[in-house]
Amino acid sequence: MGTTDTSIPPLIILRGDEFVIPDIGTDIHSWLSKDTLRRSNAVVIHDPGRDLWNKYAIPLSSSHYVIKALDLTDIRHSERFNPFAYAHNNGDVKKLAAALLYGTKGLGRPGDVDFLSCETLLLTALIGYILTEAPCYEQNIETLTIMLENMMPEDHDEGYMTAVEYLLTDKEKQDPNHFAIRKYRDFLYAAGEDAWQIIESCAERLAPLNTPETLEFMSNDEVGLYSLAFPNTALFVIPGEPGAALNFLVPLIYSQLFSFLCE
Repeated sequence: MGTTDTSIPPLIILRGDEFVIPDIGTDIHSWLSKDTLRRSNAVVIHDPGRDLWNKYAIPLSSSHYVIKALDLTDIRHSERFNPFAYAHNNGDVKKLAAALLYGTKGLGRPGDVDFLSCETLLLTALIGYILTEAPCYEQNIETLTIMLENMMPEDHDEGYMTAVEYLLTDKEKQDPNHFAIRKYRDFLYAAGEDAWQIIESCAERLAPLNTPETLEFMSNDEVGLYSLAFPNTALFVIPGEPGAALNFLVPLIYSQLFSFLCE
């Protein structure tokens, strides 16, 4: 994901239960004028290059706005963002799995739809399990990486069960119709003998995120999309350089924002 995605609105103005997206080509600076700031709107500002942050963060703060930034140019200075915090139903789980697949690189051959479909089923199953069975403080990307790592034994002996498989088997006994269990069964059926390779591919996808700095950044949520329901809140979304590993979070946060606004 680059920094010039034209599908992402440069500005969203929130007014109570309504939101306004200026027309493409509209002068964003005119919308962020002093008059607009006085209207006590919540605003979401897409800011490649940090130019708008540099110009408007202080004026917004002076107008009594709470300023937040998802800054992917330097996550050490960003509010933390945990996309798991906004996944509340099966549809949200599928969107989160799809975003991880879209923004990362696995081991499958380009265009191999069947392989990608199996990866989707596996990630959907694991995310669904985490969101219903793990305590809140473990509902994050780190737990997902740990589960994938623990699904890969050193030798792939037939009949060997990993710790994660034991967890899923126990859950299946308790609730065979559980969403995560149904997706995991679908994964096993679709993957067949390629299951180990698909597990390894998913682990490979998440490897760039499996660093102490990134895991800390995604450990819990400080962005607080729900706070945008209140006035005088400004969120700057600042993408990293083109090709940066975390840029997939930009379309994801907008997808989760619109899901929240349209509820």
